[in-house]
Amino acid sequence: MLDNDSPVQPPKRRVATILVVDDEPTIAEFVAVVLQREGHRVLQAEHGPQALKLFALEPHAIDLVVTDVSMPVMDGVEFARHIANLRSGVPFIFMTGHANLGDVSDLCPQPRFLRKPFVRPDIVRTVAEALAAHCPDRA
Repeated sequence: MLDNDSPVQPPKRRVATILVVDDEPTIAEFVAVVLQREGHRVLQAEHGPQALKLFALEPHAIDLVVTDVSMPVMDGVEFARHIANLRSGVPFIFMTGHANLGDVSDLCPQPRFLRKPFVRPDIVRTVAEALAAHCPDRA
């Protein structure tokens, strides 16, 4: 017999591993804190080469990459090209203040964008959409 007075527990959300890449420490930290508060595991890198090293350590553990577009050493699009060569199908969210990023659909399925300046709900919504589209069991 079912007890109708028992509260219904929401399904537990699985933790996603998200790589955040941004050369601006305040932005990277803000995004990381928001994602950690949502229950995700976050890896942080200041630029593309550092992020590639992190990705190489756990290539199949990373569920999503959130990267700035304009960075020194290696921009976000070039970084995404390297990741696509290492593992195809990795979902990306590109953070940018530029009006036109160009076509990056060849790099990853359904790329998403966070237009700067953004706020916490923008990050939460965009990440949830990306994970639901690419990792349905982790949404």
